[in-house]
Amino acid sequence: MLHFKIETALLTRFSGRHIFEKTESGRTTINVDLSDVRVLRTESGKTTRWVAHRNTIYFASPYVTTVKHKKTTADINYFRIPDGAIHGKYLCDSDHVYCDGFKLKNVSSEHFVVFNRCFAGDKFSIFTVYGNAKVKHPWHFKVLDDGNVNNDDVYVSGYGRDDIHVYWFNGSTGTGHATVVRSCKKPHTFRSIKSGYGIDDDFVYYEAVKIPKANPKTWTMINNNYSKDDKNVFYFRKLVVGADLESFEIIPDACFPDIDDSCCGKDKNRTYETGTSVTTSNRCIVHQ
Repeated sequence: MLHFKIETALLTRFSGRHIFEKTESGRTTINVDLSDVRVLRTESGKTTRWVAHRNTIYFASPYVTTVKHKKTTADINYFRIPDGAIHGKYLCDSDHVYCDGFKLKNVSSEHFVVFNRCFAGDKFSIFTVYGNAKVKHPWHFKVLDDGNVNNDDVYVSGYGRDDIHVYWFNGSTGTGHATVVRSCKKPHTFRSIKSGYGIDDDFVYYEAVKIPKANPKTWTMINNNYSKDDKNVFYFRKLVVGADLESFEIIPDACFPDIDDSCCGKDKNRTYETGTSVTTSNRCIVHQ
């Protein structure tokens, strides 16, 4: 059985020569001419981690460090790789859907679609990038954002809903299924904002959990970390105690050059670091 570690760039750099595998003792050469290996593309022509060697399709995962990459039984003569998923991770042949080389259960290859970077599936099952999302009514499922609300190149995240629940998924948790937004009783009113925030008629949420005391009718984001309503300032879900609403502003953070990611703020009375008032700070840059 052939197992190999292969990168898209490797095919260009070593075209017509050979490929490598990583073993415990280091990198060793496999006697395979790259003319036998081709990188497979999505329906729009984008390169993916799927490769074909003769009559076999493999998924060369970017996340594993082991030598073996997943060999599939996918039909080399009839397959498609839908656009929209990170690394083009899904492959459909005439009978099955594969994710990262593994065959998915209870899903139709004919009707399988990628909704965004977080979610994919059909009317029978919805999947996250790690596994079954456990959506109660998949036939009513719809996504509420682009699946990358945290603007993260590595971990996808986003909201979706069916007719009874709103669901949140964050790839950094490693959990296969999506999280139900339990406090949301009106899923049809829920809106995904950005950076993990969401709002419905009754509450404001950060990553599926409601922000206590936040008024959805007046709530707005200040930056990715701080927000406010007509009475309070919040740091993610935490109430910024004592903050003066009228004079509160974001100030530069030595740890994050982008002001939208700053964990520092100030008002006319105090300086705040990660939502807590401080008298001195190595992070917060206060201009006099």
